[in-house]
Amino acid sequence: MKLQQIKLITLLLSSIFTCTIANTANAGNPEAIAAYKAGDYATAYKEFSRQAKRGDAFAQSNLGLMYSNGQGVPQNYELAMSWFDKAAEQGDTSAQYCIGVMYHKGQGVTQDFAQAISWYNKAAELGHAQAQTNIGTLYYTGQGVAKDEAKAATWFAKAAEQKHESALYNLGVMYKEGRGVSQNAVVALALFELIATDPASNGAKAKAVTAERMSAKQIEAAKQLALEVVKPGNFSKAIIAALKEPK
Repeated sequence: MKLQQIKLITLLLSSIFTCTIANTANAGNPEAIAAYKAGDYATAYKEFSRQAKRGDAFAQSNLGLMYSNGQGVPQNYELAMSWFDKAAEQGDTSAQYCIGVMYHKGQGVTQDFAQAISWYNKAAELGHAQAQTNIGTLYYTGQGVAKDEAKAATWFAKAAEQKHESALYNLGVMYKEGRGVSQNAVVALALFELIATDPASNGAKAKAVTAERMSAKQIEAAKQLALEVVKPGNFSKAIIAALKEPK
């Protein structure tokens, strides 16, 4: 197989900066969620609207999403931001994240990477994995903050610990190339192993390319590490231990 250079920047600048439906674990109206996912935006809008006007943060966030995407209503970034603001004031991480996306893309507001990272931070500190991944991206590219690959890797690790696929891939590439972290093929391969279920995926391709130059012993070590990092609370500990092993 022809060896290919996997570039971190290719994934980081793809369409990961998108606003999606709020965490359904907090849903108070499963019918509205079901309608939204089925593409019945008229019903979803009616239900989210009713709840949003009563102060429900989850509904407010999703109503903002529908205005942002123009789903069931004419696209209106001003109204989207208004509803996101209401939900964000109540600590809704999805809304905080979506405001970050709007500043990142300049949707209804002047594009402002500093504001984007500020809002991503609010959500990220509360465990929002995509927000953590986006912060890592901004540190890697130097948008809104000073370029810092070590901080990028730290943020990717936070999201990767939650099994966020883009973060696992990005962190894997950083270990493969030694960007912001110590170069370590075993750690890189272990992270790619976790997202290599689809043969056509970035993870599967990265896994194949990385394994080409590794010994059977290293490949086996990566497989064992992949099993360790997914254990609750063991992500960082397992990687630190692996980094201490001889290459």
